[in-house]
Amino acid sequence: MTVKQIASASAVLLAADGIAEILDRADPNTDDSDVKALAACVNTAVTELRSSGFADTAVESLSAENGVIAADKFSHRPTIIRSVAQSGRPVRFTFDSRGVTVGRDGVFEVAYVADSGELSLDDEVVLGGGADCTVAAYLTARNYCIVTGRADEARVWDELYSDGCARLRMTRRARIRPRLWG
Repeated sequence: MTVKQIASASAVLLAADGIAEILDRADPNTDDSDVKALAACVNTAVTELRSSGFADTAVESLSAENGVIAADKFSHRPTIIRSVAQSGRPVRFTFDSRGVTVGRDGVFEVAYVADSGELSLDDEVVLGGGADCTVAAYLTARNYCIVTGRADEARVWDELYSDGCARLRMTRRARIRPRLWG
């Protein structure tokens, strides 16, 4: 899904026909203040979804010097470090602006969530954990209502977003082990 798709879905939810029409054009007018505001709300929603656990985890093998894996060694700027391991064994670590401190030198496997940065309308949004366009559109609609001062309507979209997230989390946890015959 793209930022434009999420924004269009949110515009439909909000009954903002003018914004939806602009977004439906082949080359949308990005000078429109409402379109810019909605795109900014999509970026905020994506950041919130990614920090709430709906992000793909990148894994890289990186080397530590003086016990620190420097932040500039990552392919993408990390926002959350999920785990650090060396030779398959978990390693204690801390994460700050310098990078990941592991306490010793060597090569480590680092699982992390990368910062998506500022996304434009045509950029692809990658979310993990089963997050879909609908949940992202609910969150974007909530953010847009907050920005435009419609607090009561924002509460409605927040409840729908929360229900959607709960549904997704239950889906991820609900696994039935295969039956063993013997």
